[in-house]
Amino acid sequence: MNMKSFNDKWNEAADEARDNAPPLPDVPLGFPTRVVALSRAATQPIVTWLNSFERYVFKMVAVVGIVAFITGGFVVKDLMAMPSIVPTFEEEIAEQFPLL
Repeated sequence: MNMKSFNDKWNEAADEARDNAPPLPDVPLGFPTRVVALSRAATQPIVTWLNSFERYVFKMVAVVGIVAFITGGFVVKDLMAMPSIVPTFEEEIAEQFPLL
């Protein structure tokens, strides 16, 4: 068996297969659109480090804001309080130190 006879037989078989191929079924109306829509819906978003950071940055800003608000409330409370007429221990020591 030489190569020429193999090529001839191969070409004959390929021609016969092409002639006897079953026809392709008709595609239903809107099928390509549904396939594209499903493929777009099935894609996963790409998660980058920036996307991961964005998720938590707003939560952290809210926490820092709440802590700053509470701390500011304590400072305002101390500023608004009436001063005591009783001197503190530190003030007594500061006044008595030059006399020692």
